[in-house]
Amino acid sequence: MPETAPEPGVDIGGLLGPDEKFHPIKYDLESELTYIDPNEDYRIFAIKYLDETEEQADGALFEINPNAACPIMSITKEGYTARRQVVEGSGTLLAILPNGEIQVTEVDTKSGVVFSEGAGWVDCWIAGPNGLKILDISSPAFQEDFEDTVPIDDPSLPIEYWQKYHELIATTRS
Repeated sequence: MPETAPEPGVDIGGLLGPDEKFHPIKYDLESELTYIDPNEDYRIFAIKYLDETEEQADGALFEINPNAACPIMSITKEGYTARRQVVEGSGTLLAILPNGEIQVTEVDTKSGVVFSEGAGWVDCWIAGPNGLKILDISSPAFQEDFEDTVPIDDPSLPIEYWQKYHELIATTRS
């Protein structure tokens, strides 16, 4: 498991808000661990903004174990944006863009890239040998029906995506 997340209430930096400005964020003092998956491959921690932005957005820190992956997620809600940035570790983002293009991107903290994902995006984050932490800021605030989990090998996604997915998983776990 990657290093544990900072204690609740600890300032963990910031990320662009829905207004495209940098806003400080921290773990929510009221909630610590929000979710742990049944296979214990990843955990989700609730976070919140330290300023007025908390009215417009919320977020989470995804902590993915070394050589593991989070579920494949499809963003379904028009007008919803998830801004995702690697804050620790390295790995691979396997995505389908809204135009249908399959994209494989090596990610780490050095790149500083923020992936701004909206309706039509499909993604899967695969951690490298040191694990992966991804900061996710959602605007408007996240609701479960904004994203769907895509079962592995679901025929709604192109066969090329599944081939690349299985190749990446096999490589990561070997």
